[in-house]
Amino acid sequence: MDWQINLIKLFLYINQVFKYELYVYCQRMTNNSNPKFSDTEVIALIIFFFNELFY
Repeated sequence: MDWQINLIKLFLYINQVFKYELYVYCQRMTNNSNPKFSDTEVIALIIFFFNELFY
C-alpha cells in the first residue's frame, strides 16, 4: 500500500510540474491524437521504477 501512495504522490507532483513548466519544452511527435496514457503517467512510472530499482 505504501508504494501505491508514493506512486500517486509522484504522479501528482509530475503532473503539476508538467502542466506549468515542462509543457513548453516537450511536444508529442505522433499521429496518435488519443493515447491510452498521458506523458505524465509515463514519466511518473519511469521515475518510480528507477527509484525502486536503485534505492
